[in-house]
Amino acid sequence: MLEEAVVSAVPGEPPRAETPMAEVTIRADGSREIYQSAGDQYIYEKGPTGPVVGSRGLPRDISTFVGRETEMHMVMSSVERVMDDGAVLPIVTISGMPGVGKSAFAVQAAHRLAGYFPDAQFFLDLRAHSAASDAGMEPHDALEALLMADGVESARIVGGLEARAAQWRSRLAGRRCLLILDNADREDQVQPLLPGDPRCLAIVTSRSRMTSMTAAHTTIALPLSTLPPTTAADLFGRISGRDPQGDEAEAIAELVNAAGRLPLAVCLLAAELRPEPGWRVSDLLSELRHASHAASVITAGGKALTPAFHLSYSRLPTPLRRVFRYLGAHPGAELNAAAVAALTDMPVARAGRHLSLLYENHLLDQPRRGRFRLHDLVGDYTRHLLSDETPAMRALLLGRISDHYLTLAVDAWRSITGDPSGAAGSEQARLRLEAERENLFACVDALVVRDDHQRVVGFAAGLAPILLHTGPWDRAIRLQRAAVVAAERLDDHTAVARALRELGVLYRLTGAYADAGRALDRALRIDRDQSDEVGMASTLARLGAVRRHEGNLVGAVEVLSTSVDISRRVGHEAGEAEALDELGVALAVSGDPARAVRCLQRALVIHRSARSGIAYADTLNQLGGVWQMMSDYPAAITAHEEALAVYQARHDAEGESRARHYLGGALVEIGDFGRADEVLRAAVPLLERLGNRRGHGIALNYLGVIARETGAYGTARQRLERALTIYRTLGYAHGEADAINHLGLLDGLTGDNAAASLAHQSALVAFARLGHLPGQAEALLALGGLELRLNRPEKAVEHYRAALRYATDGSCPGLRARAHEGLGRCGLTLGDPDPDLELRQAQRLYYRVGAVPAAEAITELLEQTLQRYDPPIAS
Repeated sequence: MLEEAVVSAVPGEPPRAETPMAEVTIRADGSREIYQSAGDQYIYEKGPTGPVVGSRGLPRDISTFVGRETEMHMVMSSVERVMDDGAVLPIVTISGMPGVGKSAFAVQAAHRLAGYFPDAQFFLDLRAHSAASDAGMEPHDALEALLMADGVESARIVGGLEARAAQWRSRLAGRRCLLILDNADREDQVQPLLPGDPRCLAIVTSRSRMTSMTAAHTTIALPLSTLPPTTAADLFGRISGRDPQGDEAEAIAELVNAAGRLPLAVCLLAAELRPEPGWRVSDLLSELRHASHAASVITAGGKALTPAFHLSYSRLPTPLRRVFRYLGAHPGAELNAAAVAALTDMPVARAGRHLSLLYENHLLDQPRRGRFRLHDLVGDYTRHLLSDETPAMRALLLGRISDHYLTLAVDAWRSITGDPSGAAGSEQARLRLEAERENLFACVDALVVRDDHQRVVGFAAGLAPILLHTGPWDRAIRLQRAAVVAAERLDDHTAVARALRELGVLYRLTGAYADAGRALDRALRIDRDQSDEVGMASTLARLGAVRRHEGNLVGAVEVLSTSVDISRRVGHEAGEAEALDELGVALAVSGDPARAVRCLQRALVIHRSARSGIAYADTLNQLGGVWQMMSDYPAAITAHEEALAVYQARHDAEGESRARHYLGGALVEIGDFGRADEVLRAAVPLLERLGNRRGHGIALNYLGVIARETGAYGTARQRLERALTIYRTLGYAHGEADAINHLGLLDGLTGDNAAASLAHQSALVAFARLGHLPGQAEALLALGGLELRLNRPEKAVEHYRAALRYATDGSCPGLRARAHEGLGRCGLTLGDPDPDLELRQAQRLYYRVGAVPAAEAITELLEQTLQRYDPPIAS
């Protein structure tokens, strides 16, 4: 399969089949990337024109860095030697106890080596010992952070660890990049993040020695110990401005020894003296001895660090001590002035000044301008300080910061969805939302642990539309599940039903139809018990969508019609439009496209009057799908393109993915395979990231059709079989029947006529069971084509006539055109006296639906027929 992918991806470059290819990255005309690993192929979106702009993500260089000359020489000389030889770069692992200066060493080395890696430099804190997680950042989330740092929008990052790692390696292929993975916990956390290109350098810091990584890769292993006495004294002198060789040399030596000669503790103590030139080192030493009587809860390598932290803390002004202490309530990894203002209930400008002072006193890091973080050990100390606060105060602080992030997210989403231009304001809102995404999830986790049920319910309601449209859906499902439990604890039946409705949608989108049905059935019982007609109408609308996807069209139309009636009775237009959207599609599939169009046009009127941009695009996309079923491809393509523009302007990954697979399908139907391929390939990473397995199956199905129609039969079978597997796993009966029918067409083209006949018959039975008229017509057309190729035109005529009936009943002119064409071709074979009547009817219908290539093919066939029946007169 890989060889065919190479042929289709790189025209003119035949594959070298004799070379084993476990991992292959291909660039197609510089515009698209395909990555294949162990038989799985991942197709990524069209890349930027021109070279990729590299990220410059290293923290600022450290002017006070001292010592480590031997270790630094080892790294520099080894890397320079490998670069000169063109060999594979080693992985640099830096290990040691907390506070020993691993991160500082990595950053210093990276800055010295940056010239060798001009394309990009990345820094990622894996947070192995943060408050949020015992094991640190998961590789799946770490890859998302790295890809976003390299300019990939969150919505375009694929889902699944293997696919995401492939996307990351593909981004780095052919580039000279440097990557610092700071604060790692274990080898399997790091392995998926490592670049595949041998010209990229990875530097990993960890408290563990990463011995198994050393065994698996060429590495430079650097265990760091505490600083030698003279180097520790030199570091103290650089920061404090005192001469370590002067008259205070003895006191400095004793002070740095008391700090364990750990760079972190030495820096904190030196920072105490820097602004006070009149103070003596001996005074600071005396205070440190006094602080040592406090409980030594923070240790590193057997050294108690609490006294050093406590001394720095006690030197702060009272208002700044309060700010520092309250930072222990922040659940996420990074924060800014606005977050601290919310946490401490002070103006943003003052909060910013406090952060700057804490940064100047070495109590905070600033990896990016305006974004601050606590060293793990300092974070432990702030939480130790916070434990002295009352439980009520700790709950208040968590509530403040959680409310801040939720309000920020909701306001940003309103700006994104409410900005009709999708320009500067919307983009700024999107960046704010992306920047705080991890903090939002950290708040949810903390609220669940604290049993703050009210806020868990609030987060679920506020984030529901954001996560629905931007993903990831697995996290959205976890949040709504937590909200169901929290609402039950609150005995809030309305909130339980609301969370169950959201779960129903998410389960349906991820293909878990049985779970979706159970969640919505339970929500409906609650709605009825509460006499909540608005809620009931919404639940029924979502239940109808599940019924449709299960193939129960009669049940879908019934519950959706009931939903529309209830919404109209209570005057709830938004609920009416929601139900009409789904009812229109169900009616179209059931063979009533005229009524379907009326439903969807009514929904468009409602959305337009309410100025609901994304809802309007959703309905427009659905209407395009109905026009596609009716074979009105020009109208369908126009609708999908308009909807796609709205989704892209609002950074709506879910909507964009749907618009792309609808648009791709319409382009396939009119024979525009090149553009269809481009549109559908760009949908794949969106669908994978969201976890939209059904949509992924649809995209693969269409991509399989494109491969079949362009002669890449091996690739076509691979894609169609993958789509079929997805459909069967999900229980998506319509998709399963469609994939089987397309596989039958492929069997016929490759000479397995028996398998083709069996596949088409199976698809016909499945479509008949679903009551899907267009599907039955498709299967009959395929059977007719098979019989005609086998030179059995009489049997073919039977199938084509039956297909024509179903296509006519289903108001599908495109399928009618194909049936007329088939009948015309049968007439030519049987020697009918006037075979061009059927062909001309097919030609008119092809032009009507926009299938110009098919119409032109009929023209050529008619010209050949004319020559056959009216040969030129011999002179």
